[in-house]
Amino acid sequence: MAAIAAIVILPILGILVLAEAKWVHKELPYLGETVIAADGSKEYHTVSDINLINQHGQPITLVDGSRGVIRQANGSLALADVAEVGIDAVLVHDSHNTDPSVAFALSRLSDPMTLANTPIGVFRDV
Repeated sequence: MAAIAAIVILPILGILVLAEAKWVHKELPYLGETVIAADGSKEYHTVSDINLINQHGQPITLVDGSRGVIRQANGSLALADVAEVGIDAVLVHDSHNTDPSVAFALSRLSDPMTLANTPIGVFRDV
């Protein structure tokens, strides 16, 4: 008898408790969707610091522009302060490059533990 009461009464109590709960829902933008900021400017929603969406022909920098991707002497890519190296030293994104090595090197910039500096967007469009 106690088992039947538990099977019937507990779900009813659960429904009553949930009916009183206030649900908070905020619609989040999709990755790559244009977001209108509080100041009215438009920007792309991204989970990364390096945005490659519609960036062909532009220097590859962090979203805030403080650091950029440079090619080191050994050919690898790294992040450097733009104020120190200058904007001319920052790698320009070429999504139509037929050589996949640059796109692969860009994909290796992210920190594997925190996923910081993860490039998101169009690496190659050939």
